[in-house]
Amino acid sequence: MASKKWIALGCLLAVSTALAPRQGTPQAFPLYHYPLRVSSDSTYLVDKTKRPFLLLADAGWQLLSKVSFEDALHYLDTRKKQAFNTVFIHLLPPTPSGKNFYGQKPFLKKENFSTPNPAYFDYVERIIKAAQSRNMQVGLAPGWLEKYGQDWLEVQYQNGKTSNRAYGAYLGKRFAKYPNVLWILNEDADEEGAEVPIQAALAESLKQAAPRQLIMSLTTSPVFPESLSTKKWRDFSMYVTYEPDPPAIGPAEVLPLYAQALDEEGHAPPRLWADFGQEDETSATAHRVRRQAYWSVLGGGVGYCYGSQVCRFPPDWKKLMLLEGADDLKHFYATLRGLPWEMMRPDTSCELVQKGQAYWGSEDYILGSFLSNRKMAALYLPSAREIDVHLSELNGNRFNAVWYSPRTGKRWLAGQFPAQPVVSLAPPDLRPDWDWVLIIGTAPH
Repeated sequence: MASKKWIALGCLLAVSTALAPRQGTPQAFPLYHYPLRVSSDSTYLVDKTKRPFLLLADAGWQLLSKVSFEDALHYLDTRKKQAFNTVFIHLLPPTPSGKNFYGQKPFLKKENFSTPNPAYFDYVERIIKAAQSRNMQVGLAPGWLEKYGQDWLEVQYQNGKTSNRAYGAYLGKRFAKYPNVLWILNEDADEEGAEVPIQAALAESLKQAAPRQLIMSLTTSPVFPESLSTKKWRDFSMYVTYEPDPPAIGPAEVLPLYAQALDEEGHAPPRLWADFGQEDETSATAHRVRRQAYWSVLGGGVGYCYGSQVCRFPPDWKKLMLLEGADDLKHFYATLRGLPWEMMRPDTSCELVQKGQAYWGSEDYILGSFLSNRKMAALYLPSAREIDVHLSELNGNRFNAVWYSPRTGKRWLAGQFPAQPVVSLAPPDLRPDWDWVLIIGTAPH
């Protein structure tokens, strides 16, 4: 698979400069064969056929409780057209007293995890089947553990380990037959540190009953707990930020966390990055969505989770689904899927770009990523400007470069040049609020 991608890239880079800029050709969505699993080198996700899986998720948390089945189908169809391949959903209502859209409670006895209501979970099954027919994956959070306010945290503690194990076993057995399901468990420990064993009881029983389904741990901690690396039930993790105003996920967070996670062989475990500083809040614009998405994957992540007010399904949620940032992610997905993204590693030395680079940790910082053989690099520029690229950081005798527009999907050949210490490049349009992706690769013979 990776070799085919490299051949395709070589053909792209060899395109004549005489070609006019053109709209990026729409790419058919790949047909993934679930269930997902972690790659053999434990750095990214693959499907059943070992096809690399670039996870593009939408936070649709309250889907079960806020909209009808017919509207849920509209939600899935819209996100599918926008290239999303995964949706994240709260399995339980927002509060312990809540119900799903059809008035069904999750437990026959109030807040008793040992008494699941079959009718409630029948509806969950309908949603899973609908997603499966669209080749989409569903991430289910079986007990959302917020730290503040009235939520399921206290209820989960009250149920204790025994009931949590019973609940996990029920969910695992009930949904094990669906390969397009993964589970989301909050790994953030509370002040007393009591949350982790409760989560472990639920997670371990889930894993035992549904061993083929992945479990993703979620954390808002800027430093991953040491315990995460020892959890047998944890397959990969999601680092979440929520900041209505910038900064959120950025190189200052992404690169140190990536470096921290490297093992002796230079591999980092798979991590997903999520920004819930929602696009329709304050300054969380479409530009920020694009920036966070590219920073996430070029910073060593296995994908990106998008957030908007749609997660709570307000009255105008169908209109909010068409926000610019959500729609732009189809270009993000198409661009990266055309590259061997799973084989690329972040430029932790920060040496690839000098002139034109912004200061460390800023919103305008240029984040780069290399192939391990240093024959190709990808750079994301949050704003347009001329930059000096240090070709001495790459291997090859001759190079081609291509500019991509994250806003439109168009691409332009940026130049063909022999190996030299430094080359100056500028995007086709220098409007400062336009972002760009630059791909530089060794030219084919």
